Amino acid sequence: MTYSGRVPNFFVPGVQKAGTTYLCRQIARHPDIFFSKMKEPHFFHQKHFTEEAIEDYLTTHFTDAGDERWVGEGSTRYFQSDEAAARIAKRFGTDLRFIVAFRQPTEKAVSLYLHNFKRGRLTGRESILQMKAGGVAVVPFSLFAHGCRTYIDTFGRERIHFMRYDDLVADPLGFVNSALGFLDLAPIERTSEKLANAGYNLAWEGDDLVAEIPPESLAAGQVRPRFPRAELEELHAMFLKDIAETAALSGLDLGHWWDFPTFLNKPTIDPAEAMRRGPGRQRQGGKGPGGKGQGARARDAEGGDGPAAASRS
Repeated sequence: MTYSGRVPNFFVPGVQKAGTTYLCRQIARHPDIFFSKMKEPHFFHQKHFTEEAIEDYLTTHFTDAGDERWVGEGSTRYFQSDEAAARIAKRFGTDLRFIVAFRQPTEKAVSLYLHNFKRGRLTGRESILQMKAGGVAVVPFSLFAHGCRTYIDTFGRERIHFMRYDDLVADPLGFVNSALGFLDLAPIERTSEKLANAGYNLAWEGDDLVAEIPPESLAAGQVRPRFPRAELEELHAMFLKDIAETAALSGLDLGHWWDFPTFLNKPTIDPAEAMRRGPGRQRQGGKGPGGKGQGARARDAEGGDGPAAASRS
C-alpha cells in the first residue's frame, strides 16, 4: 500500500432517514473536522468488498485532509451491516469514534417506503409489511439493537455516541453540538437554514394514511401509497422488543417510541429561533404501545435531513 495521507478516525455509520445528512453537513463546517466530500462512500458494507480496494477508497476521499483533528465519513449502511464494523476495525483499529442517530422505527419505515417510491422502486401498491426495494426490507432495516451490540462489542460503548432524531426536530443546534461535544470540539453558534429534500404530505383518510401526491407527479404504473392503520399497527408491534433492547444498549430515553405515531404535523423549526431559545424540551416518554392518533394532515420528510424537513415527518 502506497497511500500516505490521513485516514478516517471517526464515522457516522447510521441510520438512514434519521437526520444523518443534515448532521454531517453541519459538522463538516467545523475547522477541526475533515469530512469526505461524498457523504456516503458506501465502502465497508459492500458485497464485493476487497482489502485491495482500500487504497483507492482512501485516495478518493481523504487525500485532501490536512491537520484537522478528525477525519471522517458518513455511510449509513454501515450500522446495520454484518461486516462493516469488523472491516473498519481490521483496517483502522478500535481507537475510533462513532456517531449514530436513531429514528422512531414506525415513522422511519413509512419514510423509507416513500423514499423508495419517490425513486421509482415501488408502485405504491406494495404492502409496507412486505416492501423490499433497493436491497432494503423495511422491517429489518428499522431494527437497531443488533447494530448496537455489534459496534459496542467491536469498539466499546465509550467510543459511540447515540442520538435521537427527535432531538434534531426539537433543537437542531443542540443536536449538532451534542455530536461536536462527543468529539471534544467547540460548539458552533448557528446551523444552516437550508431545507433538504422535503417529502410528501400525508393525511388520514378514514383508517388509511395516504400520501397526497398529485396525479401528474406519479410515474407510469404508480398509484398514491396508502398505509392501512391495521398494517401500521402490526408493523409497530414488530418493533417494540427492539425498541426496549435499543434503549438498554444505547442509554437513550426511548419511552415515547412505544406509542403508536400519530404522523401529525409538528411545528416547523426555524434554526435561528432554535439558537436563540436554547435547548429544546424532550418529549415525555410513553408507557407502552397505544394511542389512536387520527389526524387531519401529516408530513413525511422522506429524504428530509434539514431541521424544517425533520420537523414535518
